[in-house]
Amino acid sequence: MNKQQKKFVLLVGAAPYTNQAADSALEFAKAVIQAGHLIEQVFFYFDGVYVATAYASPEQSERKITKAWSAFARQYKLELVVCSNSALKRGILDQTHAQKVGQSGCNFDTTFTLAGLGQFVEATTKADRLITFSA
Repeated sequence: MNKQQKKFVLLVGAAPYTNQAADSALEFAKAVIQAGHLIEQVFFYFDGVYVATAYASPEQSERKITKAWSAFARQYKLELVVCSNSALKRGILDQTHAQKVGQSGCNFDTTFTLAGLGQFVEATTKADRLITFSA
């Protein structure tokens, strides 16, 4: 990392399909990368955790925000972190948590990672900028 490069943490706190926050965050992330900066982490919080659901099935002509974030993260090896507390409250479960609460299946896109606020705080200590996208 050179002196001109900045490290960003993005916080997405609004639900997709009812708000543009997740879309705006994705476009901002693309611009950050194109400008030669780094993204330390993208953290999905409150209703933003709905971006991580593997079960979203928008109409064919609609945007597919979960797939867009997943593809972007794979391309640039980004860390997409979902607040575990917010996710569990909203029924967004990975396999481990689904088993813990007695559910038969998970609905979590595996490109994302469930973690606590501690991981978010740690990422912010390494970043130069925290940008929030919410309603």
